[in-house]
Amino acid sequence: MYIPIAFFYPRPLHHNINKSSKQELAQVLENSLSKSLTSYYPFAGKLKDNVAIECNDMGAKFLNVELNCSMSDVVNLPDTGPEYLTFPKNLPWNTSYDKGSNFVVAQLSHFKCGGIAVSACLSHKLGDGSISSISAYKPPYIAKRYVFSCSKISALKEEVMASESGVQNPTRNEVVTALLYKCIMAASRSNSGGIFKPSVLNQMVNLRPRLNPPLPNNSAGNFVTTISIKSTSDIEQMSRARVNSRVEKGKRTTQEETVDNYW
Repeated sequence: MYIPIAFFYPRPLHHNINKSSKQELAQVLENSLSKSLTSYYPFAGKLKDNVAIECNDMGAKFLNVELNCSMSDVVNLPDTGPEYLTFPKNLPWNTSYDKGSNFVVAQLSHFKCGGIAVSACLSHKLGDGSISSISAYKPPYIAKRYVFSCSKISALKEEVMASESGVQNPTRNEVVTALLYKCIMAASRSNSGGIFKPSVLNQMVNLRPRLNPPLPNNSAGNFVTTISIKSTSDIEQMSRARVNSRVEKGKRTTQEETVDNYW
């Protein structure tokens, strides 16, 4: 499938938008993409026999389109899913990869309001998106953004370290994930009339820094895995500290197994 990511830019105040300026911007971005591919050259190749990359400089595909809507129509993300307008048609989450297709398809979208969206879809066969965030979700999933202050995250970390979990230095991601997991479990139980439902926490792990020797964070390829924490009975309603402990143990076990498998 293709991993989609998009960036939105409103029209700068007092900035004149015309056909010439749009074409100039498209040319700048297209040239920038070409230069980027010299460093990430596998993305400019094609799939060979479903097991290898033929670096034949086929390149990436770049689209320059006009959208008959305002940026607000897309950014507000109604349930109808207009956010897909900013992506190349039929690509995000498409599982039917043609061996002659481009690994990267980028799109510059111009809105009626003068704003733009710059998006790209990367083939998951070649990249895992560890240095970017997925900005679109397949309907009917809904994305929500929650902001935690540095002081609140520090308090969560201190709480875990002060417990008997044995976790000495939890990451920001781990403590926030544990908090959200507990909240979701509590909400699920409340919505089901107090009945416990088995649940699973899946967390993606970037393997690059965990290999021996470690790989740079900008290494192209699929270097991610998933760890799972299961709660199968009411007794296993875990504290946040215990969730963090099991996540850390899962990462440690995954690292040991991965090093053996990769090298």
